[in-house]
Amino acid sequence: VSQSRYYVDRIREGIGGMAEIGDLQDYVNGIWKYYQNPLMVKKHGRRGREEILQHYRWESMVGVFYDILKNFQSS
Repeated sequence: VSQSRYYVDRIREGIGGMAEIGDLQDYVNGIWKYYQNPLMVKKHGRRGREEILQHYRWESMVGVFYDILKNFQSS
């Protein structure tokens, strides 16, 4: 099993430090699978966008932050 390590930029990614890709062949196979199947790319891209819009939009996060502050205030 070959592994690769790389540094994740905290400013750009929000979380910094060393990251590791476990098995490089698995990584390559995954990229190749997408390369060979454009319909899967669209399907996964669409699902990913829906997930982000549903759970990580500012409008969605306001409720989460509000609940945190409300719980903090009551304790």
